[in-house]
Amino acid sequence: MQLLDACEADHRGRGGDVGQRPYARRARLLAAAAAAAAVDAGALARQVGAGGGAAVAQAVQRARAAAIAALPEFAGAAPEADAVDDAANG
Repeated sequence: MQLLDACEADHRGRGGDVGQRPYARRARLLAAAAAAAAVDAGALARQVGAGGGAAVAQAVQRARAAAIAALPEFAGAAPEADAVDDAANG
């Protein structure tokens, strides 16, 4: 995943001790990607049926978000938590 490589390179390039700390978000983001990829979009499309493309897209998006939210790494985490952490760590 090139995006994760770029994010980790950015993290490591930060001054002070921030760049020396492990890039823990890599594992979280890989887990989220795997959970989202595990959603069976075809099965959802068959369930939604005549609802059409927009209904299928919404069902897939909801299922992927639920799969990610169910991960222990994301349980109870507010979406803003990473942004606050980033701001605090420069």
